[in-house]
Amino acid sequence: MLLSTAIGKSHVPKISKDGMPDLIRSIAENHEAGQPFYLMDLAIIEKLMDKWNHSFPNIKPFYAVKCNTEPALLTKLAKLGANFDCASQLEIETVLNLEIGPNQIIFANPCKAISHIKYAANVGVNLTTFDSKLEIDKIKKWHPHCHLLLRVKAPNDSGALRPLGKKFGVLPEE
Repeated sequence: MLLSTAIGKSHVPKISKDGMPDLIRSIAENHEAGQPFYLMDLAIIEKLMDKWNHSFPNIKPFYAVKCNTEPALLTKLAKLGANFDCASQLEIETVLNLEIGPNQIIFANPCKAISHIKYAANVGVNLTTFDSKLEIDKIKKWHPHCHLLLRVKAPNDSGALRPLGKKFGVLPEE
């Protein structure tokens, strides 16, 4: 279980399955009113990764760091074999500062800042996505040895659970 009561202030209390009501009561009694907090069950993360690894043994997931940068979560995911989708220099730094290797990072941003491309090159993040000629030109100039993945847009995603529309990617005919 992970308890976070402020940005950068989290800890992992050891509680039994039956100890959850006591933990919640303690938070309610001791936490400053009006201030956010969250609880995360890291055991559920482990179960989900086990399920993924069993179902897709040859496919390593990339966790989007922008979703939650909590160090305990990222460290747990790395130990379980996940890779990381970083959209900025700050996200790359966050992952690397946890002693997670650059080979576990994909730099996935449709419009990368040149300074972020240079940083990725300097720290050894050698995998990125692109969906435009402009991005290819920037990557070629500032990180010429980077491996590229073309982001493809599904031609018709109207049946998708969460259609992304025209936001990112290129159509196959492009």
